[in-house]
Order: sequence, then structure tokens, then C-alpha cells
Amino acid sequence: GGVGKTTLAQLAYNDDRVNKWFDTKVWVTVGDHEMVNSSKVMKTIIRKVTHNSNKCEIDEEQFELLNEVKKVLTGKKFFIVLDDVW
Repeated sequence: GGVGKTTLAQLAYNDDRVNKWFDTKVWVTVGDHEMVNSSKVMKTIIRKVTHNSNKCEIDEEQFELLNEVKKVLTGKKFFIVLDDVW
């Protein structure tokens, strides 16, 4: 930590010269948990891409979530940042 990765990612994420190349972008702060909750990460991606805060409220199996992520991103150029991953 401490070498400016988040700052560099923020610069790219907010730069119009970069953003014009992507259909959608998602910033997910994972946090410093001992075990990354991949279901939570996938649900966040789905919610932000679909702009639907009610999406994925139920507990779905990881395979179903992965299929939903694939479905909402298929055919799109996307920029996803997973920040604060330990």
C-alpha cells in the first residue's frame, strides 16, 4: 500500500479521454477483509451497471451471479476498478 494505486485509478476513472472508450464503468471498494466476498462484489457490479438498486436483493448462488454479471456486461466495453483489495 501507499504507492498511489488508488490515486492513479481515480485519475483514469474520472478522465474523459479514457471514459469515451467505455460504455459503462464501475468502482467497487472491496475493503481489507480477510476473505473477499465475491458475491457482494458481483452484486455491486450488477447494481451499478443496471442502475437498479433492487437488483440481486435475494441470495443467489455464485454461479447465477456470475451468469448475471456476464449477461449485463456482454457486448459492452467496460471499465471496472476493484479498489482496496488485500
